[in-house]
Amino acid sequence: MISMHSEEPIILEIPVEIAGEDVWGVLGSKDRVHDKLKDEVSEAVDTVYNIATPKAVFRTINVLEVGSNFVKLESDMEIRGKFISHLFGGAEKAIFIAATMGAELDRKISQLMENGDNIEAVILDSAGTAAAFNGFTHVLNYLMTRALPDGWKMGTCLRPGQTYWDITGQAMVFKALPAHLIGMELLESSFMKPQKSQSGIVPIGSQLHISSDPSQGYCKYCPASNCPMRIEPFIEIVN
Repeated sequence: MISMHSEEPIILEIPVEIAGEDVWGVLGSKDRVHDKLKDEVSEAVDTVYNIATPKAVFRTINVLEVGSNFVKLESDMEIRGKFISHLFGGAEKAIFIAATMGAELDRKISQLMENGDNIEAVILDSAGTAAAFNGFTHVLNYLMTRALPDGWKMGTCLRPGQTYWDITGQAMVFKALPAHLIGMELLESSFMKPQKSQSGIVPIGSQLHISSDPSQGYCKYCPASNCPMRIEPFIEIVN
């Protein structure tokens, strides 16, 4: 069991977890399988299993102050945004996470495009995306099983590039993490390389206000209908 009080970065070897339905979902056809492409999807899944080199790195950093529109962290880091502050209410630490499927997938997709195998390239790209999402979810589950037994609550994962946090927030993730140790780098565009990578920050704490666990959350009491993090409907209580 890891210590949620550790400030040292920890590198994880994560499994490849991907199925055909995951690829269809990324392709926008979750509920309909196209017979003519079944073989290509199956081949793409096999390719990801064969060439992906999934790894992750995470680190916990102390939260110094949560204001109405900002969150101050150790190492002179600060995240700004009212919604971000809302999710960090009661947080004592933040877990910075980066995970990747490795560079070989990027090279294979580029090779297919150069050879004119555009359909195969698009399907493999979708398979890599699905694997990257699943890999990041694996890391979150890994952390949750070790945080909760110690009395910690784990909040909603915040990701740079969403409406509440500009993509330039990636710079903070890469400042906090030695992502180069797992083969990741940040481009001037604020996008990550390899492309099949994910990053985020998760608030944690024994007194965290908003938990990622729906049974402990406050969504049903909050009328913010357009909230991008809503995990259950608002139930209006009439006195």
